[in-house]
Amino acid sequence: MHWTRVDQAWARKGACQPGQPLEAGITYTIENWVVPGEDPLPVRVCTRTGFPLSSYCSSRHLDAKSITLHETAGYGTLSVLMGGSDPAHPTPVSVHFLTGRDGNVYQFCPIDRVAWHANAWSLNSIGIEVDNIASLYEHNGDGKLYSAYGTSDLYCAKSDAGVFVEKTFQGIKYWASWTSAQYDVTARLIKAICHKQQIPRYIQDEQNRFQPLTRFPAAQLARFRGVMTHYQVNPANRVDIGPYIDWARLIHSAGLIQGDCFNTPDYSDELTAPGAGTASAPASVLGADEPAAGTGAAADGSGAAEPADAGPVATPDAAVAPVASGNDTSADAAPSADAAAGDGGGTSSGEAASAPVPETTTTAAPTIAAEATPQATTTAAPPVTTTEAPAITTTQAVQTKVTSSNIRVAGKHFVDWFNEDLRPKYPGNHPTILLWKKPAPMFPTKLNKANFVTVFDNVHYLWADELTIPEFFGFFGIFYNETGGTMQPIAELGGLKWMFEATPGGKPSYNIAPNRLAGDQLKAKGVISSDADVALWNGKTYPATVSASLQAALKECDFYKYRGHGFIQTTWRNNFHRDVDPALKAAGYSKTCDDMTTEELEAAIKTDPKVSLPMVKSFYKTIASKFAKVNQDPPVWADTGRAVSGQKPYGDLFQWRCETIFAAMKKAGFELK
Repeated sequence: MHWTRVDQAWARKGACQPGQPLEAGITYTIENWVVPGEDPLPVRVCTRTGFPLSSYCSSRHLDAKSITLHETAGYGTLSVLMGGSDPAHPTPVSVHFLTGRDGNVYQFCPIDRVAWHANAWSLNSIGIEVDNIASLYEHNGDGKLYSAYGTSDLYCAKSDAGVFVEKTFQGIKYWASWTSAQYDVTARLIKAICHKQQIPRYIQDEQNRFQPLTRFPAAQLARFRGVMTHYQVNPANRVDIGPYIDWARLIHSAGLIQGDCFNTPDYSDELTAPGAGTASAPASVLGADEPAAGTGAAADGSGAAEPADAGPVATPDAAVAPVASGNDTSADAAPSADAAAGDGGGTSSGEAASAPVPETTTTAAPTIAAEATPQATTTAAPPVTTTEAPAITTTQAVQTKVTSSNIRVAGKHFVDWFNEDLRPKYPGNHPTILLWKKPAPMFPTKLNKANFVTVFDNVHYLWADELTIPEFFGFFGIFYNETGGTMQPIAELGGLKWMFEATPGGKPSYNIAPNRLAGDQLKAKGVISSDADVALWNGKTYPATVSASLQAALKECDFYKYRGHGFIQTTWRNNFHRDVDPALKAAGYSKTCDDMTTEELEAAIKTDPKVSLPMVKSFYKTIASKFAKVNQDPPVWADTGRAVSGQKPYGDLFQWRCETIFAAMKKAGFELK
């Protein structure tokens, strides 16, 4: 398969050590950049013999307040972005960073100098290129794909469907894709640059992300703060980056907030607000009478008892649902004379686990054997204020309970109605509800239809043979929040350091009971032996330097293995024993959570609904009295939300969302099939 030739070239670059030639005359040194809450990011700072910096970088000072994302079209040829081939006539094309298919970051220009990666006003922006292979084209209908370099450069047959991803943007068809490593390292680089330059981690929402910024006057453009795409900067000549990449994954991983990039708040190292994708629910948000849920301890770790029937802590809302991936373009040339530059969860964690990184989408709902579960009993509760709406009216309703995903609203499937009709009516943040001390987004993300179908075509496995409409919302609203609309079970984001240490925002260290301590686990496995090392890894401060082999062993320790997982972010070893082990056994797995590797456990939860859905059922049984309140008149969803999250504002937002959707459904008319 010809495709491997490209990745082999990147593998050679990845294997090069500092000082060794990446290409003729190009070597690198390593700088470790701070990524808040994570391990440092190694950046390969490149230099090129015979090509001074001035041959591919402006001498103008850059006080960057934004980041522009690009895609290169090529084989990762670094010299193209470092002056070209002739030092006497250097090519006026450059960018600050390139993220390679090998998962490394390459820096070409200092971030305090202007690179020639975009036009006019956007020269106040730091450029990141994602090397995405050359564009592939089909010549003469021969069923083969060739690179942009001509018919002599064969990549693969069109029938090699697993090799490429086909996508179209602005009338141009491409075949290519980002590697998983590129998504991860690009996200970490965005976080590192934002931290270093104090750039707010904002990106425009999906509706505005692909609108040219050139339509705005220079004075307004000068206020842009956050992340933009090359297409927005230069729509006449570039199509990177369009809606074909997995924006959900990138936004989640980079901790970006979707919002108004012309009126952003000041930068904060705290992980981002709901709707952004990697936030933590700080214990400090809880009121004095609000103990952290599900930990069996107070938020400060003092061991104070929690109230009965308390539940887990949830992740914030996430970002847009996934779309297709890939594209290939080259960088812009320098403007003449630099003249125009600058113009213009069942988590039981006591904290919210981070938001998801969807890798793939479910395309079909597997068949799962039915399992009967008694409906929760209804108990009294004080009335709540609901959104004004007419009484329920259905159009040709064939039943009054949800038994599948086939819910029709105004003649549309529920997901299509939500994405096309409801969500656009509620842009931005709620006028009064604050979540983690920040304005709570109303409906920030679209729904993934295929995954929604998988979940609610198996309601019998999730809870019972049928759900009332309020019970449906009792699951849907939490899943929407926890998965960012992807409706896919995921694992908590963040590196070893993030899981090992507590954060100022309130996330506890996971290297505490009920998890087993890392030092004791590493010693039992023979990875470490000295008392000093055991004490170090039984602590709560992550060391500055950790070898790759030790990092691999640490990923099998409880503090990392039992971070948030699934639809409601189950966290802590005792809760995995309660909620996950029975699901694994019933689904036919021969191992328990403790017996599985971290990779095996994550794969089971992520890919097998027979595991991920019963995990939810197991937890909801522990909050049955709270969940029963959704069937009251009027319904009370807030108590379920509070049990899942451990905080009142989350419950308030959950209540508002359920009321709002339910009222809109009743007004539009709906039927259950």
